Amino acid sequence: MMRNTFVLLLFLLFGSLALSAQNPILVYEGTVKIKPMQEENLYFGFAAGDQIVVRLTETSGKEIKEFSVVELPNSQRCQEIDVSSVKDRHIAVGQKAVYQFAIKNGSVTNRVCEVRIQRVPRSEETADFNTGWKWQTVYDTTYTTYTQDSIVGYDTLSSKKVARDLVSSELKEYSLLDKTVSVKARGIIKHEIPKMCVPITLPNLENTETCKQEIVAWAYWMGVGPSADNIFSRNKGTLVNLSGLVTANPLAKLAIGVATALIIPDGKKIDPVWYAVTDEAGKAAFMEDEDFHALDYGRGKGSYSRFSDPEQCQGPYYVCIKNENLHNSVDVTVKAVAIVKVETYKEKDHERTKTTPHYTSIDKTRMEVTPRQIRVTVE
Repeated sequence: MMRNTFVLLLFLLFGSLALSAQNPILVYEGTVKIKPMQEENLYFGFAAGDQIVVRLTETSGKEIKEFSVVELPNSQRCQEIDVSSVKDRHIAVGQKAVYQFAIKNGSVTNRVCEVRIQRVPRSEETADFNTGWKWQTVYDTTYTTYTQDSIVGYDTLSSKKVARDLVSSELKEYSLLDKTVSVKARGIIKHEIPKMCVPITLPNLENTETCKQEIVAWAYWMGVGPSADNIFSRNKGTLVNLSGLVTANPLAKLAIGVATALIIPDGKKIDPVWYAVTDEAGKAAFMEDEDFHALDYGRGKGSYSRFSDPEQCQGPYYVCIKNENLHNSVDVTVKAVAIVKVETYKEKDHERTKTTPHYTSIDKTRMEVTPRQIRVTVE
């Protein structure tokens, strides 16, 4: 009799302890508001051997799009679609982990849910388990294989190239024209041709490997009357030395650019003429009284001008003169000079070295470490 009573007492004692170990412990109980087309998440930690008991009820009886429970990082343990409530769903916890409780609202209006989460510990040892969580930084390491070219040597090739070195550069003066011509009057009874074209031929320069010549400018001066030469001589002044050119010729100074004005006949006792500087085509048109293009033109007793455009520094030109006097012929003096730039070169061998690298491909591995944060249990 006493033995049976002792067995009964042991049975009641252990049964009471087992029952105490199975009592649910409240983890969370509250109201969760989910905005339209949004998701709300709850996170809690659980001990190994726990039983999770979760209940969810939409307060107005409306459906939510989805309710799910995920064992982090990505093991889904429960999923309910288009429900208004979840009644005491039990989930067994195999290992200590943080669980995510996700509520998704697929509607355009708010949803309000009452949520209760409990845990049933496996034993008294885990009854006081802390269900909180914290962030922990982990590092993901990846290895990437790539190929890189590496220099393993060089080839050096030497060669000689003939080049021209400038030895000297100077300006030279070329006299193109210094001439006096008589232009007849038109006449009243006996008509003459009151026109004259005086040619100015620019030099045709030959270039070689060691000598380069180029007309950089030219200028002309024209004066009407028998004393035109004397009037021109009044322009003469001191010597000018410019880039190797030494000259006292006022017309050369004008061509170079160091003189800007020259003396011409004043014309008080000299009849004026009409004049133009033009090319071969213009000369023919002038003689036929047709329109033509002129580099310089006017009416008077004298004129001068300078030309430095490369297109105007080649070929023949003409000073075309027309006597506007009916009775008297006129004497016209025309002078022209050109300035030529002369460059002298010397051929010289230049040694040139070219270095070419040699490459080979080497396989290498690059390690990349990427930090990221995960949720872990507090304990």
